Amino acid sequence: MMFGSDWPVCTLAASCTDVVTYTQALTTTLSKTEQSALWSTAAARIYRMPTDQPTP
Repeated sequence: MMFGSDWPVCTLAASCTDVVTYTQALTTTLSKTEQSALWSTAAARIYRMPTDQPTP
């Protein structure tokens, strides 16, 4: 599972900030690994994005 929204349509009912805040509140019982997957690692895997950050 990964986070996504129907922005800008969701703004008819709530702000984008509210959508993220509500999602965070609903996922507090997930482990840190599960939360990380929801917010980033699942998308990085699906979209084949590099997960390592180059050193500036």
